[in-house]
Amino acid sequence: MQDFFRCAPGYEGRAERVQDKVCRNRLSDLYHETRLQCIINYNRNALGEVVTKQAARTMMLTKEQYLQVSTKH
Repeated sequence: MQDFFRCAPGYEGRAERVQDKVCRNRLSDLYHETRLQCIINYNRNALGEVVTKQAARTMMLTKEQYLQVSTKH
């Protein structure tokens, strides 16, 4: 297995643009997944209810509710 990849000469600019686009998409996914997990954790810990990921997609929390979610793992 390779330890690293090298960009072909002349393609550095294109590779940088692709990398930026991928990073933006992954960051967006991270925010979305974090919001869902926060809703799931709030419902389980504060309300004692089990919420699926599918149900969490339609739910919203207030700022106060978000602050009640524990960030310790």
